[in-house]
Amino acid sequence: MKTLNRYLLKEIITSFLIALGLIILILILNDIFYLTDIFISKRVPLAVILKVLFLLLPSILALAIPLAFLAGLLGGLAHLNADREIEVLKLLGVSQRQVLKPVLGLAVILSAITLSFTLWLTPQANYRWLQTMVQSVLTRVNWQVEPGQFFESFPGNVIYVHKKDSHGRWQGVFLYRQEEQNNIQLMVAESGEIRPGPDLKTAWLTLTDGYSYKFDLGQPETAGYNKFKKQEQLLDLKNLFPPVSLEKKYREKNWEELLADWKKLRDDRSKNKKEILAIKVELNKRWSLPAACLAFAFLGLGLGWRRWPGGRAGGYGVSLAIVILYYGLLVFGQTQAAAGHLSPSIGLWLPDFLALVAGLLAYFSASREAQPGSGFGARLMSFFKKAIQPGDRTAGRSSAEKVSPLTSGLTFHDRYILGRLARLYIWIFLTLVLIMAVFNFLTRWEIAKESHQPVYLLFTYIWYKLPEFITQGLQLAALIAPVLGLNFLYRRHEIQTLMTSGLSYWRITAPVLIFSLFLIPLGFFLQDRLAVRGNFEAEKIWSQLTDRPVRVFTYQNRYWLRNDSLPGFFHYELSSPGENAVRRLLIFQTEREPVRVKRVIFSQLAKIGDDSLNLESGWEREVTNENLSFSKFDFLNLGLPEAQRQFIKEWKEQALMTWSELNQYSHDLEQSGSPATSFKTEAKSRVAFSFSAFVLALLGTALAGLSQKKLFVFPLGLALGGGYLFWQTTAIFRSLGEARIVSPWLAAWSPEFIFILLGFYLLFRVKT
Repeated sequence: MKTLNRYLLKEIITSFLIALGLIILILILNDIFYLTDIFISKRVPLAVILKVLFLLLPSILALAIPLAFLAGLLGGLAHLNADREIEVLKLLGVSQRQVLKPVLGLAVILSAITLSFTLWLTPQANYRWLQTMVQSVLTRVNWQVEPGQFFESFPGNVIYVHKKDSHGRWQGVFLYRQEEQNNIQLMVAESGEIRPGPDLKTAWLTLTDGYSYKFDLGQPETAGYNKFKKQEQLLDLKNLFPPVSLEKKYREKNWEELLADWKKLRDDRSKNKKEILAIKVELNKRWSLPAACLAFAFLGLGLGWRRWPGGRAGGYGVSLAIVILYYGLLVFGQTQAAAGHLSPSIGLWLPDFLALVAGLLAYFSASREAQPGSGFGARLMSFFKKAIQPGDRTAGRSSAEKVSPLTSGLTFHDRYILGRLARLYIWIFLTLVLIMAVFNFLTRWEIAKESHQPVYLLFTYIWYKLPEFITQGLQLAALIAPVLGLNFLYRRHEIQTLMTSGLSYWRITAPVLIFSLFLIPLGFFLQDRLAVRGNFEAEKIWSQLTDRPVRVFTYQNRYWLRNDSLPGFFHYELSSPGENAVRRLLIFQTEREPVRVKRVIFSQLAKIGDDSLNLESGWEREVTNENLSFSKFDFLNLGLPEAQRQFIKEWKEQALMTWSELNQYSHDLEQSGSPATSFKTEAKSRVAFSFSAFVLALLGTALAGLSQKKLFVFPLGLALGGGYLFWQTTAIFRSLGEARIVSPWLAAWSPEFIFILLGFYLLFRVKT
């Protein structure tokens, strides 16, 4: 029996490690996408990045180990079943009870490992992660001042730079500083630079060959003027750093610290009711996750003892459904317990209890099953098998009836390959969309309940998010379907048969790649039209669900504008779009070259016309010489082409704008001196990302050909890993584009070109 136990454990552990890697990739994906923007914008060193990612692993492993154990158990036993080894064990008299011993032993070991994570390692890693993020990431300052854009990151200062020389030194500097409500200082210099202090909490600003003006808006008759050769100023940057508390929260405290807090609070339960409830939820969660391994031992063995069509694929398919159900129940129970609607012991232990009951039922029913593959689970999996095997539905029809007009130009083997993969693609696509819809519904259910909104609003929200889910599902299915479909045909020796007839692998798979090309315009239409409109409606419904005011539209308060026709700079403190006006408007009229102020205008109220500004209750001052001539006015008309368009501009989010709107909006922002890089990057990425379906299909086709007859898990794991690298590369390049390290075009198209070249290289490596 020791030899048998080792053999069983080898199969289970192999599948467990594969599933663990995939689950870790899925769980860490969202965190990495979020952190990538911070890392690049803050210029974080590689060592700190690796440390932050490493400290995320314990919290991910605490959840991933139980789920991967179930997937590994089902996948390993399903593989043995596919090779008829379970049937041989039954014929030799080996019972489920004998197999249960090594499985339970492995479950106990994994439970102990998970328990060590939940009780000690994960809280410590969470706190170390918080310390690292606060001390080494969030406190880093971005010193990059881009020419042609207003830089407002330094408290109380606005900097505008005309251009930079080859050494990075500023040329043509405009500096606005407001120390108090009415006291402002204006500095214009030929050149300048900024150097960070040794503690990164201060910075030295150096300006050379310039002028300095001081104005008091409350007493405009007085003004100060100074000409300087060189001036250095110390900037205090302490207010730049976000106030983040390093005090430990419950998720960052180990088992002993939580118990100590609970003992302190239990003496006065009436005052500390919420804190006690939060501690109870955390304590129960720390124990319920490791206990899931024990419940999954019975469930996995009971289901895996049956023969599932599809081999290890069938086992992983069943485990995926169970994992989604378990995770949904866990999220639901935790939110209900945290809200006080359920006891923490019920909310956190209910998924384990249901898994144990289902496992015991499956365990005892499997031993009574008369024939392998005759149970309900086998019949369920045979339905999935039919998605790949279309059967002989066209028997008896003439060849003319079997050929669709859409495929009349294709050969028989083209139609055969497309038919097999199209059916599989549709099933995978529908499954992915369903998973995303259910997951979003479950994660937002508690928020909808807290706001006492009708549940149909949440269903409506999911309905409007469907175009986004469909877009993501189209691309992910384009990666998975070729891997599973071609691997299935390889294992049935159908690919080899076609090759024997004289067809190369490239010719056999050409219909797959051509089919993926048709997904490009469909994907662009979905994300640029339907997803944009759907996200806009979904945002309004989400505002209702969270009891926030519904934002039909609003206007962009940029406060600083550049105008080339004046030329000069505009600064206002309050915008009133309903009145077509801005208040407390400052106008700095400059020379065209170099940047030098020649006139300053202040107005309490500026009414905006189509091509002019009507200024009321203000003053103007000429600053071309040391006299600084001054005059007041009650009314002044200032000609300004397209004034309405510049000052009263609707504000939109990138996700709510179409491709044409993104291009126009970024052009308008650049004309006014505001940063438009993120909008330009989004516009380029909108087009480039549509090609992702072709890139992923190419990658999946190549990996399926390289793997050939190997178990589907191997090419599927490689494909998902390659897809993950593709999406991560896309996120990194997009962050590089928004951080202005690379151009928007390179940020959008570099991942596509890199992985297209990689895909064709791998495809031409396939033996054919």
